Amino acid sequence: MIRISAHRGGGETAPVGTYAAYLAALEAHADYLEVDIRQTADGTLVSYHGSGSGWERGISALTYSALSARAGYEVPRIADLLQLMAGRAAAHIDLKDTNSAEPVVQVALEVLDPSDIVVTTHDAAAIRALKHRHPVVPVGLTMSDDFAENIRFALRRVRHRGLARLDDVEAAGADRAVIQYRLARPALLADCRKRGIQTMIWTVNGDGALARWLGKPDVDVLVTDQPGLAVRLRDRQAAG
Repeated sequence: MIRISAHRGGGETAPVGTYAAYLAALEAHADYLEVDIRQTADGTLVSYHGSGSGWERGISALTYSALSARAGYEVPRIADLLQLMAGRAAAHIDLKDTNSAEPVVQVALEVLDPSDIVVTTHDAAAIRALKHRHPVVPVGLTMSDDFAENIRFALRRVRHRGLARLDDVEAAGADRAVIQYRLARPALLADCRKRGIQTMIWTVNGDGALARWLGKPDVDVLVTDQPGLAVRLRDRQAAG
């Protein structure tokens, strides 16, 4: 059965990224809660995605209270969210700040079983380092259909004929390919299955799109802002 990851807790009944959103995702029986890891100037690990306004790049220079004041709400602390997840959901830890990789994994392992954690990032070097220190913790390399990323891959493929998208996933030692839905074409998903790499598809929203992706056999985890809807559709499909 495809598992559901609540992207920033989802936004169906509460603003995304808030404590209320994460609580709602738990009540909707999401399998994973996705948290965007950053660390404040006073050492607080938080889940904060950012507004796209630019100032979030300076979070490491803000105290926790200053970040919450700027955000306009109480930014969720990772320690609190992990306690909420224990026994109810797994942690999908997305590293926005790779310097926080080791501290957040250490904190997560104090609360959750390694099988209830997956760490994702675009940074292959961070994945290799984490896999070396914590071989039992699942990790995933994030891949997107971003124009610049496609150009970089095309240039590398000119130099290395036969290079495949999943070669980077295997080279990093990742267990999972975390694929933007626009890039997740059937051939790539089939190659994941052939190589024994699990798939996490992001970020899928809307009744039609969710129903289509929930019907694909080569998908292991679906990341969505609508975890409640996704769970209902999945259960309806399973019931026949």
